[in-house]
Amino acid sequence: MHSRRWFLSCVAFHGCLYVLGGHNKTSGRLSIEKYDPAEDTWTEIAAMNYYSDELHLEVMDDTIFVIGENRNGEDFLSHVSCFSDKENQWFVSLFVCFFV
Repeated sequence: MHSRRWFLSCVAFHGCLYVLGGHNKTSGRLSIEKYDPAEDTWTEIAAMNYYSDELHLEVMDDTIFVIGENRNGEDFLSHVSCFSDKENQWFVSLFVCFFV
């Protein structure tokens, strides 16, 4: 990987491993990378337009879906986004705010 990280999320998609999020000693806003085992290469891909503390990933209908949450004090903001590999672009699908 280009960025050493821990607390990351990953998912297999189109024969590659996609690694999202995580932390290192200097940042919690790390790039998104994919590993192609056929080429044995790591490539940065388009970044999401927000940061999330926790990411949950799933592949459905040829799309990566990401469910993430941000904590703002005692309130929670959750979002669902999807990644188009063909367009190399992220789309925000839904934002939900929970007040505690």
